[in-house]
Amino acid sequence: MNRKWLAALCFAGLIDIADAGVLLQRDSFGTPGSSTDLPLGTIDEVLTVAGFDSTLGVLTGVQLRFQGSVDLSGEVNNLGAGPASYHARATLAQDWVLSSSLFSDQVLGGAGETLIELTGTVAGGQTSAFADGTGVIERVFTGLDLGAFLNGPVEVHVGLAVDTSLGVSADNGVGGFATSISTGGWGSLEVTYFFDEIQQAPSVPEPLPLWLLTCAGVLLAGRAVASKRA
Repeated sequence: MNRKWLAALCFAGLIDIADAGVLLQRDSFGTPGSSTDLPLGTIDEVLTVAGFDSTLGVLTGVQLRFQGSVDLSGEVNNLGAGPASYHARATLAQDWVLSSSLFSDQVLGGAGETLIELTGTVAGGQTSAFADGTGVIERVFTGLDLGAFLNGPVEVHVGLAVDTSLGVSADNGVGGFATSISTGGWGSLEVTYFFDEIQQAPSVPEPLPLWLLTCAGVLLAGRAVASKRA
């Protein structure tokens, strides 16, 4: 609704603009810190939140925040008698990209980039578990076209592919191993709407509006003065 019309309606007592409002909408996939909840290879997810409901008021600003992470875990069971060393790695097989009609594509990491790398040792006859993650990677968008949030749901596409590797070698060159490795991804989209709330002015039953009674009183007083002069 045009702000000039809002001002006119407010002056006329038809609506009342109250305090500024804030509305948060969320969508997510996976679980933060989990390497098993949403397995990688490839993530091809669309995060969707509701557009702004214009019946709540006048949209004045939007902040869009994406957060994501990749986590890796595994274990090495050294079946030999001597110590062994291991090397685990998670590498981007393709660009990690956020895409949406709301903004230009955002590359969070390039193909070939190592996200996680772990090394360690495990004694003979023992099992060693390992885990690590990228931590939270974040992008915040402001100054977006407000009109794009008034026409239904808002979507952000997350594209991500990860290759993993786990190498183990016996320090004395002789040994056997049982290994496992897994990776998982998490992503979250938060859209915060800032708006001026609009409330319908409460109707109070009156014989006549107060301003009309005041005007009538002024007119009657003016006529009385005019009659006396006559």
